[in-house]
Amino acid sequence: MMAALLGALWLAGVQAPAQAPAPAAAPAAAPARMAPRVAFAADTPVSARPRRRDEGPDRWFAEDKVKHFLMSYAVTTVGYAFARSAGLRHGEALAAGTGAGMVAGVWKEARDRRSGGDVSARDLAWDVLGVVAGSQVAARTR
Repeated sequence: MMAALLGALWLAGVQAPAQAPAPAAAPAAAPARMAPRVAFAADTPVSARPRRRDEGPDRWFAEDKVKHFLMSYAVTTVGYAFARSAGLRHGEALAAGTGAGMVAGVWKEARDRRSGGDVSARDLAWDVLGVVAGSQVAARTR
């Protein structure tokens, strides 16, 4: 499932932030990058500044949406794993992981609001999709 998501992102052209421009002395025949890179949540710190209202429209498919999905997915599955290792039964651990993923997404939007950023229903929707995907993976784990 994750491979399918990454493949879809690659096909959609989602790329990491642009690299710093090459120095003027770089040779003209420098090799071009062969394929676009997918931006992962680890590319930017968790404390990245919130998107401001004046930065343009909040698109459904953007780099920050990938980060919302992947972070919610990770928090959900890792929360489940920690709960299982703490001795909780499958159903209890699934609820704990799902709850942790949702709390993380809502916390991020609340933090955006406190800091003057744009609170985005689209960000929350991608958080929910990440939690659902993580919960589905955890539900099939025994």
